[in-house]
Amino acid sequence: MTLYFAGAGLDSFFGTNLTERNLTSSYPNIITEIDCVGNANGDYTTPHVAVANLTSASGNSVALSSYWCQVYANVNSSSSNAALSYPFGISFVAADKSNINFTKTYGIDSGMDINLISNTGVVTQIKTGLFWNTGSYTNYDFQFTGIGTKTGTISIYVNQVLYYSWSGDLSSIGFTTSVTIASTNHFETVNLLSCIVQDKSTLGAYIIKQIGTTAGSLTEWTGQFSNLTKVPYDSTSYILASSAGLSETAIGTVPTYDNTMFYISGVTLTSLVLNTSTSMGVSNIITYNGTTYTLPPVKNTGLYPNMSILDKAPDGNAWNASNIKSLEFGIKTVSY
Repeated sequence: MTLYFAGAGLDSFFGTNLTERNLTSSYPNIITEIDCVGNANGDYTTPHVAVANLTSASGNSVALSSYWCQVYANVNSSSSNAALSYPFGISFVAADKSNINFTKTYGIDSGMDINLISNTGVVTQIKTGLFWNTGSYTNYDFQFTGIGTKTGTISIYVNQVLYYSWSGDLSSIGFTTSVTIASTNHFETVNLLSCIVQDKSTLGAYIIKQIGTTAGSLTEWTGQFSNLTKVPYDSTSYILASSAGLSETAIGTVPTYDNTMFYISGVTLTSLVLNTSTSMGVSNIITYNGTTYTLPPVKNTGLYPNMSILDKAPDGNAWNASNIKSLEFGIKTVSY
């Protein structure tokens, strides 16, 4: 099993004009929700976009021709006005901007359209009138094979049941490097809980999100540890470091899951970073069996999510209910 993305919350997704809020106890594993909710008052052009950038465990970007993706979201429509033309939906995007696009372009009765969009903007519509399960949180699982070839396939599962499958020419579409969930208006919205991208089936997969509850063994940053535990995102709650080589770790509540039916396919470490330096950044770190491992940083400035993927534990063993209990996780400033 190879994991390319697994995230929930603003510490996982790059984005534009997003808001985050706490969830109710009905969703205990995820904690927060990202709202891709367009503006009211007649503004139907401002993009509200969450972007999942796909990477390998080494921290490098990947481009995928065959993979599975699960998007757990409430794709909501509050208007039946067929005159509306304000798109929202999910796109699987290549580096050259060609993409496979699942969109709802107007009104509650229009359903989902599937479009192939080339890097020159040529749109080939391959299906119209499929449904979004509007008004409730739903698992949408997408399976793609043969992107970039004339013998590609697209399959859509709704709550683990195959809903639609298509085979045909995908040679105009580049390999996928990111998944985009977006809305431009307040009638048609996407409330995003989580996204998983991997090389094996995502059917039945889910995320357990663990937030640090107590300080770990490394406490070299400045600020109250409690600032790290605040959700949803609050720009006034943070810890600070101004030189390289400083580490901060946390210990969280041990996650529970049914290990008779499920296994851990991978672990992602995420942090939300505000970086004003061009020569220094932040790496996620993990302390496992007494050794601290520094993971590749996301080199960026401004406010951005920093995600690291661990397909296996640092000793090479698969993750399981036992070895995941010993983790400390955190962040470290590093020089570029």
